[in-house]
Amino acid sequence: MNTNFQTPILLISFNRPVHTQQVFEEIKKQKPRYLFVFQDGARLNNIDDVEKCANVRSIFSENIDWDCEFKSYYSDSNLGCGNGPVTGINWFFDHVEKGIIMEDDCYPHTDFFSYCEELLTKYQENNEVMVIGATTYYDNYPCQDSYLFTRYFTGGAWATWRRAWNGFSLDLENIETDLLKKIIRNQFYSSAEINWWVKKTKEIKKDTSKKDYWDYQMQINLLYNNGLAVRPKNNLISNIGFDDEGTHTLENDSRGERKIYSCFPLIHPLTIAVNKKNDYLFMAKEHQKRIDKRIIFWMYNLMFNSNGLLNKLLFYYKKRKKAWKNR
Repeated sequence: MNTNFQTPILLISFNRPVHTQQVFEEIKKQKPRYLFVFQDGARLNNIDDVEKCANVRSIFSENIDWDCEFKSYYSDSNLGCGNGPVTGINWFFDHVEKGIIMEDDCYPHTDFFSYCEELLTKYQENNEVMVIGATTYYDNYPCQDSYLFTRYFTGGAWATWRRAWNGFSLDLENIETDLLKKIIRNQFYSSAEINWWVKKTKEIKKDTSKKDYWDYQMQINLLYNNGLAVRPKNNLISNIGFDDEGTHTLENDSRGERKIYSCFPLIHPLTIAVNKKNDYLFMAKEHQKRIDKRIIFWMYNLMFNSNGLLNKLLFYYKKRKKAWKNR
């Protein structure tokens, strides 16, 4: 009897052997029949990257001891946080019709793999469903079943089909902004959401510099295609990458090191529908975190940087103190 996990898995890695090893240990427990590993290359003139990237590759050269079709794509150059993952996912779907995509800092609950497999099969013929998400940032998410449908994509560790990835573009070259605005007019609870995504689309299309993100583009592609994502009631992924080795996750917040839970047996929704108000609250809460952080950062700079209020007061005090002594 073949006990190998049959759904293909892509692991996206770079220069974090400790994180990668932890995630890989959970993948190993599944004994996947098909395992793909993409690794971005070392940054130019970065000796630490060269050593760390080599350490990551050694994990896979030494530890695949089960019946597995293993494929690797180790980039010779550093493609960055945008083009790197996109290159890896494009390569993955050159070989498979559907699969699980994991980043090297996304530690899964054991149920994550079977959860993805079951839902990839269940919604394979439903083109409206484009993403199987596994992360939620709420411990008491308002959901009657094991998962719900949403317009909002959550990545890190997720699953999808080639049909849903086709047409993706880092530069949004296939997206017409005016048409996007018409399409999403009825998708959201508030005009604020519509305006935000139209503005973000314009920013990405206008910016021709090297992009260090790709998830915004994935989200916009989902909206443009009237797509839906699945989000679980209980969180299945813990992000262990909120530390000084991260790129976008240097400071821990409510997204990092979250508890993970079992989700079986799955209770499937009877209908495919989106609660627009829940989506609005999700979006508002995520942006509120960013706004709060910006306010705190602004206040810190106001008080403590070289031109800040506190330093100006200290300079004035020292100047006056010196004048008083010289009387």
